[in-house]
Amino acid sequence: MARVLVDLAANDVEAALARLDPLACANDPYGMAFQALALGVVGRLSERDAVLRRLPRDDLALDGLVAALGGAAKVHAGGSVNERCEWGRGAT
Repeated sequence: MARVLVDLAANDVEAALARLDPLACANDPYGMAFQALALGVVGRLSERDAVLRRLPRDDLALDGLVAALGGAAKVHAGGSVNERCEWGRGAT
């Protein structure tokens, strides 16, 4: 996570996303939350929302983080698959 923060501070969002992809694909909730933050920073809101939908719903700390990231309730209703992770597994 420290390197991700350095990447974000250096405005290298793509490098941060590359570091976060393995965590998000492994369903690490904090990796996913940081990935959602980075995607939101660069305006990739539909991708951000897909990541936020995958976050666990029973963690109060994550619920607050999702709300702070702008996800609100609409993000928690819907699909459960992050397309980036599926593409990495060979799905079409």
